[in-house]
Amino acid sequence: MRYYRVQPAGLEIQGHRSEASVDDDEPEGIDVFLCARGLFRMRLDEREVYGDEVLVIEGGEWWDNEDVEGGRIDPEEATIVRRLTWEEADALVDGLKGEEAIAAALEP
Repeated sequence: MRYYRVQPAGLEIQGHRSEASVDDDEPEGIDVFLCARGLFRMRLDEREVYGDEVLVIEGGEWWDNEDVEGGRIDPEEATIVRRLTWEEADALVDGLKGEEAIAAALEP
């Protein structure tokens, strides 16, 4: 399945854990957006908090993370298939509507 993630540029996903949850439990996996449109629903001021790189990821099953991204996956079962800056991602999807069109524009 395809997932989408925002993080600081250049980081890998293997061996990475998402931020701690509000009850200080150790989170498992990495947080991902389940749909491409979710990336572009972020406010501009939120983007820099998450990072400056958009990842398209091929991964296994997901589970709910009860957070803005919507899902969490095991990074050891995932592969980065494309890295984009926010500027590149924005240019690719400018004017597009609908999940299928946006997801297709982000494909490698």
